[in-house]
Amino acid sequence: MMSKFEASTTSTRGRKLNTVCILGGGHGLEASIRAALQIAEEVTAVVSVADDGGSSGRLREMFGLIPPGDMRRCMASFLPNESSMKQIIEYRFQEGEFKDHALGNLIFLAALDVLGSTCRASEFMTELFGVSGRVLPTSEEPLTLCARLQDGREIRGQVHVHLSRDIDQVWVEPASLTAPQETVAAIEGADLVLLGPGSLFTSVLAAAVVPSVREALCRAKGKVVFIGNLKQQPNETLGLTMTEQILAVSRHEIRFDAVVLDNTLISDVRSEEIDQEIVFSELANLTGASHDATLLAKILESTFL
Repeated sequence: MMSKFEASTTSTRGRKLNTVCILGGGHGLEASIRAALQIAEEVTAVVSVADDGGSSGRLREMFGLIPPGDMRRCMASFLPNESSMKQIIEYRFQEGEFKDHALGNLIFLAALDVLGSTCRASEFMTELFGVSGRVLPTSEEPLTLCARLQDGREIRGQVHVHLSRDIDQVWVEPASLTAPQETVAAIEGADLVLLGPGSLFTSVLAAAVVPSVREALCRAKGKVVFIGNLKQQPNETLGLTMTEQILAVSRHEIRFDAVVLDNTLISDVRSEEIDQEIVFSELANLTGASHDATLLAKILESTFL
């Protein structure tokens, strides 16, 4: 077992996992989705529905339906960058009544209204745009992300949480809402489950702390791997070492069996405080700003296949 050391890059090419399930939201999941497509036959993204900012937030407020933005972004992540379908699903109106709304958000809400189910609307969208995977919500109803800061103050709403520092705990309301059965089954049955990368509190944990999702992670048959961000994120993780970020996931009682981190974070990790296996590897793209999907695929393949 390669625990708390830099991993070998020996590849086991020729084999593929049957299923990979990825939890989170926003732009952060793109690298994990593109990496998973290289090592698995089937890929499912499970996405938070607590977004209340931008186009999604406005649509959520107007119609009382789940915010479609994170689901749309994940669908687009399955598509090649040069794909016209990706350009269409991500197209934003520049003027008029629909100014700043993404076309994919509007199509998604129309499908949801007609089909009556977020999962069915997502299936329709993936077929319409030729998406090579599934995108499922953590709830059929919109959730509100809440946080308690270290000074005891409580904050409501994803945008406000994202703009906060010194976050101690996050949860979603109403806590009684459960994830769709399709979502639970995807997590429980996956050969590998990836948490992130992405905004720790407002994307990764916003999805994982949904009670039925947390329970599904506990029952998952495959390994659950937390993929750490390359750098601290302004506001919500500013000032938090990677050790503290990993411990924050544990503090929320989220099951994860291993952590995959970029080599540059070796000195940022106090391994004696962490119970899980830690794997270090080169993960950043040429700009150093985000994960390289191919490098991530290689380390996932060589370590977990």
